[in-house]
Amino acid sequence: IVGLAEKVVRRQRDQTACKVENVIRKYGRETQVKRPPIELPDAPEIHFLGTPAEICEEGVRMQHCVETLIPDAVRGRAFLFHVEKHGCAATVYVDSLGHVRQAKGPFNESNRACQWATRVLRRWGCSLPTPPASIETADAEVARIDDVEPVELPF
Repeated sequence: IVGLAEKVVRRQRDQTACKVENVIRKYGRETQVKRPPIELPDAPEIHFLGTPAEICEEGVRMQHCVETLIPDAVRGRAFLFHVEKHGCAATVYVDSLGHVRQAKGPFNESNRACQWATRVLRRWGCSLPTPPASIETADAEVARIDDVEPVELPF
């Protein structure tokens, strides 16, 4: 059984490495994602993930698939943060409307860092300006769908 478990873990690591490699190949290691149009939160516990490489490293470190949000981050539809607070770590996704869409710790678990970051980044997100109509319409449609079916999908 131990050998089988080790094989599964090795396979998952290989699949993750392959996904990360494909994302880096497509977007470039040092390509800058769109930064928020306002100052970043003034909290040393919060780090903006500004490149595809940082986002991929976050996914590997936290054991979730935040790299799936890289296309949205490059277009400025997703702002991604790493948070360290209360001895815990979290990844937080804020959309272009300033809504905290997800806050997850390692393995998509919730923890105190998620709760703290949600409060801080929700307040910060209220300062985001209204995005251009094309982005706002797409995000509003997602928000409307979310209102009807309140299911949070993990990274």
